[in-house]
Amino acid sequence: MRNLSLLLAVVFCATAVFSVACITQGPAPDDDDDTPAGISCATADEAWNTCAAVTSSPTPAPFCASLAAGSIGADSDWGCIASLLGNWDCATGLPSSLEEFGTCINLNPGGDDDDTAGDDDDTVGDDDDIIGDDDDSVPTGPCNDDTSEPNNGLAEATPVTAGSYTGLVSCTDDEDYYSISVNAGQYLRASFTFVDEEGDIDVKIMDATETSLDSSASSTDNEEVAFLSEASATYYIHVRLFSDSGAAVGNPYDMVVETGTPGAEDCGDSVDNDFDGETDCSDSDCDGNANCLEDCGDGVDNDADGLTDCADSSCDGSAECTCATDSLEENDAWDAARPVASGTGGSNLFVCQGDEDWYEFSTNSPISIDLTFIDEDGDIDCKLYDAGSFDSTASWNTHLGSTCGSTTDNESMTFDPSSWTPPTTTPSATLSGTYYLRIHMFSGSTFSNGYSFTVNY
Repeated sequence: MRNLSLLLAVVFCATAVFSVACITQGPAPDDDDDTPAGISCATADEAWNTCAAVTSSPTPAPFCASLAAGSIGADSDWGCIASLLGNWDCATGLPSSLEEFGTCINLNPGGDDDDTAGDDDDTVGDDDDIIGDDDDSVPTGPCNDDTSEPNNGLAEATPVTAGSYTGLVSCTDDEDYYSISVNAGQYLRASFTFVDEEGDIDVKIMDATETSLDSSASSTDNEEVAFLSEASATYYIHVRLFSDSGAAVGNPYDMVVETGTPGAEDCGDSVDNDFDGETDCSDSDCDGNANCLEDCGDGVDNDADGLTDCADSSCDGSAECTCATDSLEENDAWDAARPVASGTGGSNLFVCQGDEDWYEFSTNSPISIDLTFIDEDGDIDCKLYDAGSFDSTASWNTHLGSTCGSTTDNESMTFDPSSWTPPTTTPSATLSGTYYLRIHMFSGSTFSNGYSFTVNY
């Protein structure tokens, strides 16, 4: 501690001398080819030379010698005196009494090219592989704007009519406005095609008060806005570059403007044709349309009623939603469980949503259960219960803690009665020796799946 105090005292005392000398000699050499000139990080040798140059007194010599030898932590370009005194940041954390000294010797620790945050190799802001570096950050240079300029506000909006417009460009701080007259009862739709990787474009339709009537601001390619006019008026299409990226400054885009009278809903084009706020099968106009009949086995909510496949009542009785009967049915509840002997089980069995399978056996020995199925065809889970789980006087209506519930092919489970711990709600509970195996479809899975199983005890 005395050595550190002495070291700090030495540096603080030398501050004034160092400041004058450093300002006179200018910044140390910069190792980088992409850092602004001026402030950089001195190497250990450069720092030592500065120490030696600014004083003829032997007082700082031990510190300078230790710095040059690397014993204080000098590390290639990170031989900066300020950092050696506690990793201070010259800009924000350096004590005021060391400000000039640290600024000169530290010379921008974020500018080296070796191992420090902000360098050329592996940190945000570098030029290699991190978001925000010189490869994929905001490009610099002029933006080659289009011939519609200037159209940077409502008063300068470029008049357009229905049609296609190509070769347009969206630039940072240079928003585009287009004006168009629309009659009452007509719709206005504007579609934009662009590559989002080159810059994220957002769009709006607004009225003369700049009230947004529809907007689109995804972070993917292309955008579209649409609006049904209730009054004849001039409306404005607003395009702005939310963020620039990619190789070129700005982002080119094409625009298609449509106006007209709404037609009947097309139940398969993903467009709200009648402008009632509902699209395709979500629109009641499409009820009964061939495109909107529930396909009971494709995993899609075809009729847009919020229910998919066999969860949709329209699939009741369909082949896809009728549970196949196997050789061990009916065993859909614990009190209808099928007895199973050790070393046996069953094959070519089926379990369905709302139609699970139960098996019963008695033992005081350790239990192992193996369940075989293809998870891709449906996720099957299993749980083990004791007779006490269904005893209303036991007050611990739960499984024994042994379950199988992965999301891969097959499942397995083990249970040792001798190591079972009763539920904390009923610490006096004991096992009956009679067990129930429940095999069921995971609630978020498909309607049914086939399986085989073996029980050993």
